[in-house]
Amino acid sequence: MPGPMFRPTPTSGPLPCLLLLAAGRSRRLGRPKGGLVANGVPLLVQQLQKARAAGIDRALVVLGAGAPRLAKLLTPTLVRQLGFRELRVCHASAWREGMGGSLRDGLRALPSDWQRVLVLLVDQTGVTGKDLRRLAASTHRGPGQGPRQGREQRQLQGKVIATITEPGGSPMAPVVLPRTRLSEIVTHLHGDRGLGPWLRKQRSGGLVLVPCPAAAEDLDTPTAAAVWRAKRPRR
Repeated sequence: MPGPMFRPTPTSGPLPCLLLLAAGRSRRLGRPKGGLVANGVPLLVQQLQKARAAGIDRALVVLGAGAPRLAKLLTPTLVRQLGFRELRVCHASAWREGMGGSLRDGLRALPSDWQRVLVLLVDQTGVTGKDLRRLAASTHRGPGQGPRQGREQRQLQGKVIATITEPGGSPMAPVVLPRTRLSEIVTHLHGDRGLGPWLRKQRSGGLVLVPCPAAAEDLDTPTAAAVWRAKRPRR
């Protein structure tokens, strides 16, 4: 499968693992989004490339609609090329329920030693590897504030770190979740609702917000897919 090789960004500490949500049927688009191809590379693979460019080397891909075809993209050769230390696939039994069901299955399938997980939606095409690296390694308490070190940086590892598209906007994926919150989170995931309702209920002290306007870009229609194909790849 054609596609550029990526040199992961050096890290200064352990990064979260990736949970890539690619289970939806996408009724408006008419096909699972992960199989869309631009520049010769399927979208599912492009999102994994971005994670590796961010330095993330462990990932769980959540599949549902079109799972057999999408799973075939994740060949041992591709895993070696990308340099993942660990790449798992979860077939979400509840994908027909909607995003909430797929995400719930994915979070429950996480290995027990994965302490933090970065949740990314497969159709968030505007998010780059640099965005993921900034989010994953964020040591910010909020938009515009400077880096924190030492004890404060370690404390942030237990907080939820979410993106916002504009100042004062609602928190949304991509989002970094600590394992200590997962059992609570899965009880709130039902139907087609994702993390948004739960995130909006969190107190500011437990939620770190990182600006990322590109998080709002997605693929919902054939027109949007055509525009995405015409763009140069964003790393």
